[in-house]
Amino acid sequence: MKNIILTGLLAGTILTDATAQWSHKEGDPMPHPAGIVVQPFTHAEWDASNFAPAKDLQWYRDARYGMFIHFGLSTHNNADLSWGVCQTRKAPDAGSGPVPDAVWQGWPKDFQFEKFDAREWVEIARAGGFKYIVAIAKHHDGFHLWDTAFSDFKVTNTPFKRDYLRELADACHAAAMPFGIYYSQRDWYHPDYMPVDPAKANISGNHWTLKPGETSPMGERHKKYNEYQFNVVRELCTKYGKVDIFWWDAAWWGGMFTAEIWDGEKLTRMVRELQPGILMNNRCSVPGDFDTPEQRLGFYQDWRPWESCVCLTHSWSYSGSPPKSRDEIIRMLISNACCDGNLLLSWGPQWDGEFAATEKSRLLEVGAWLKDNGRAIYGTRGGPWKWAEWGGSTRRDKTVWLHVFKGDTLSLPALPERTVLSAQLLTGEKVDFKQEGAMLTVTVPKGNPFAIVELTFDKSVDTLPAVSPGDDLSIFNDAVTYGKVVSRQATVKASSIFMGTLQALVAETPRSGSGCAHRSPKCPGPDQSRTRDSLPRRYEVQNRRDRIARRLCASRCHRMARPGRRSGRPNGANRSGRFPSPNIKRAPTCQAAQHAISGSNSTPQRLNTFIFAKWKSGERSREQNYGVPWTITESQAEVLRKPGTIIRQAVG
Repeated sequence: MKNIILTGLLAGTILTDATAQWSHKEGDPMPHPAGIVVQPFTHAEWDASNFAPAKDLQWYRDARYGMFIHFGLSTHNNADLSWGVCQTRKAPDAGSGPVPDAVWQGWPKDFQFEKFDAREWVEIARAGGFKYIVAIAKHHDGFHLWDTAFSDFKVTNTPFKRDYLRELADACHAAAMPFGIYYSQRDWYHPDYMPVDPAKANISGNHWTLKPGETSPMGERHKKYNEYQFNVVRELCTKYGKVDIFWWDAAWWGGMFTAEIWDGEKLTRMVRELQPGILMNNRCSVPGDFDTPEQRLGFYQDWRPWESCVCLTHSWSYSGSPPKSRDEIIRMLISNACCDGNLLLSWGPQWDGEFAATEKSRLLEVGAWLKDNGRAIYGTRGGPWKWAEWGGSTRRDKTVWLHVFKGDTLSLPALPERTVLSAQLLTGEKVDFKQEGAMLTVTVPKGNPFAIVELTFDKSVDTLPAVSPGDDLSIFNDAVTYGKVVSRQATVKASSIFMGTLQALVAETPRSGSGCAHRSPKCPGPDQSRTRDSLPRRYEVQNRRDRIARRLCASRCHRMARPGRRSGRPNGANRSGRFPSPNIKRAPTCQAAQHAISGSNSTPQRLNTFIFAKWKSGERSREQNYGVPWTITESQAEVLRKPGTIIRQAVG
């Protein structure tokens, strides 16, 4: 089957702001269609790596909700950690920050942290409903937030003088709160850090290829850096009591960082020896114990644990930007739980060590909701019905909880050899239901944005494979990454290169400051459709077209790049991202597209358009099966109701 998807994804949002990461074992279901964010492993590579036993993962899968504490020198300027400050970034990290190195490296002298109270932080986490804490020990700027013996660039050489990590670890242990350490292998401060030497590798952006005759990208001094790294990681695993999670942060990212650079297998095996039962993520270029989609929600995945790390505000650490709403956080938490994953929500204290009152209040609001509704989240697994337009489900033993965001009557496929005995809201209010043959109908009371219906079955549903409720959502149904969708009513005019019906998914740009490279003009009207050859060039994201095609447009019917390949292209795709086919004279390439929305007295908006294509080639019908079509965001719903409004997009 030939699958085509044209997208108007913002390249900056996907390729920079949302560095998601999945590890994929050959033969397992593909967790995500974008090649650069999925690190492939052969059976042999996977089996030769190291993992936590399944019993040690149980508490983590039950927890569902973790607190990610981001703090470091960058908070001096209320800037995001490292990226928002450091002028020097060492290869393969590209670009530069706004603050000269001589300036930010002098900020430790101002480090007072006078309002820091580790016990209060842990109490906030408990009241907020969090079940584990992960705290920064060292970010890319190389500043050590513990009393290390291997560097003078550390927290105890500041006016604060105390061991921040020690106090936080002790407070977690005293409260029986699982404690995790974030540690970045990157280090833009350390003089020996040189994972990719420009003399040995050709560097393009964040990626590199070896020069002729070279066998390794690493600089001559990098061996000394790795000696230092083994020492400080050993220190973290031996000085701070029980460590439940070790959170690495140098993701594979299409070959940007490889296991060889850190001696990843040896490093992670040392951590397991020093901390039996510890869990590790997949950002040391080895598979690890769980996947880590970043700044986006995950999709249904019950064969391997995973965790979305998402900011409470617009930045990882404190910046003064407003926090997400209570309902946004609850929806993210529910969404991930229903898809069998965790949510790691990031925030950070101010420079004086105190959390902002508005952010603290927001977390406590979510905690109050969890106090009443947590039994449908904690200790559950996703399913047995997969995520759908109306919401999703969680389960434990003989109980299923339907988390309903939309709709008042649900028609679901009945579960095999299972009978519903009762249905009620978590408040105890009875809910009408009917199970007849292969269908189950549930009537949901109106008026609750997060209605949770508790179904009791005659047998356990834990072992049932998750089933589709009939309206599986596309990969783009992630409001965190792509924006909120509220309507399906738009009409689409598109190139005549496709025969058949095209429908569009339009989602609001979710993050302020991340816009398209070109501003679309007003749409000329409903009768003016254009062929591919007549489309204006300004509708195309020209320079990133093929790269986006390779990374984002690979269908589920095509495997990702074979292990060892650096192209990021799906198997069978040529250099332009096309899939040659004997039935198609000229297979269209996937291409970034833009669109314009216009109506009387309306202002054109920069939104993202995703195409769901059903088309014909010769006598054979072909269909792209990513999911349902959507149309327009809440802010533009009124525009779509105006006569003559259309959506228009470039196609390749």
